[in-house]
Amino acid sequence: MLFSAIAVAAMLVKYNALALALVPPLCVLILRRWDLLLRPSFYLPAVVVAVLVGPLYLKTHGFAEQGFRFTWGVEYVRLATTYNLASLLEGLTPLAVPFALLGLGRVLWNGGDRGAVSMIEVVCASLALAVFLFLLAVPVALQDRYLLPALAALLVLAGCELGRLVLRLRQPAWRALAIAAPVAVAAFAVLPPARQPQDTLAAAVAAMQTELPHANPVILLVADAETEPALIAEIAISEPRRPRAWVIRGARLLGGGGFNNADYQPRFATPAEILPAIDRYGVAVVIFQRSTRPDAWGHIGQFTTLLEQAPGRFERVFITEGRAPVEVLRVRGNGGRIPDPAALTELSGPRALMRMLSKAE
Repeated sequence: MLFSAIAVAAMLVKYNALALALVPPLCVLILRRWDLLLRPSFYLPAVVVAVLVGPLYLKTHGFAEQGFRFTWGVEYVRLATTYNLASLLEGLTPLAVPFALLGLGRVLWNGGDRGAVSMIEVVCASLALAVFLFLLAVPVALQDRYLLPALAALLVLAGCELGRLVLRLRQPAWRALAIAAPVAVAAFAVLPPARQPQDTLAAAVAAMQTELPHANPVILLVADAETEPALIAEIAISEPRRPRAWVIRGARLLGGGGFNNADYQPRFATPAEILPAIDRYGVAVVIFQRSTRPDAWGHIGQFTTLLEQAPGRFERVFITEGRAPVEVLRVRGNGGRIPDPAALTELSGPRALMRMLSKAE
């Protein structure tokens, strides 16, 4: 019942927790405990989950599938297998990979021997396999962050194997070396480097803060798929205690697409149509980075043309140095506008959720 309660709570938080359904049968398989399949209590978690979670999943599965970037089938399984294996190997790093594989192999080979492996190793092996198999079956997306539960479980297996190695080293000097060497390598290869300040973006955001009207803090970002979210992060960092700015993504106002903008298309046919959209939401400041990449979002080129066609509406107040300068532009005529929170929320919120809310109202 405790496992059932925890599984229900996890599944009500995030769909990926459905992978927990694979953990009990995988544990039975690894332990060779076929007798558990004959116990009615073994199926109790499935009944509890079906009763408490099943109705919600049945009602919302269509909504969740709107975010799937891929379709069910063999081709997705092939892509996911390659990507997920590469992501796990990269996440474990060359230091931990051999220990994790040795630990997983030991559990799968000796799982039936109660004295050969611990129960925590069995559970971690089952969890890692469950997450991996689940992500092969559900074509939501290929993202390494989905593998974090499997990565954590594999690290536990690697730690158990490293512990066995240390215990085999009887001499204190060798034992110290066996502990110090992996730690030193881990500190160099595993730990992420210190965050380097994004001087260019931070300088642009600082300049934007000085130009942003207090009564109308509406900002439009016009940049590529890498710079746009980085700018959002820099703006959030610059206002950690009391955020006051409304940040509009150019990919949302001036373009559109599905999950992660996979099927992106410019929203407007001509650059001239962009200006009424900017005025509609009362944009006071634009942070702009030009892009000449062939795969750049189309609205970036359109906005570049708009600056040439309507120079009187935009005033450059700051530009960074470097190969890809970032410009801060004041939109003339919009500084005194009053933001419309309802319209800005509807624009920036998840579209499917906004549609559901509007229907409910």
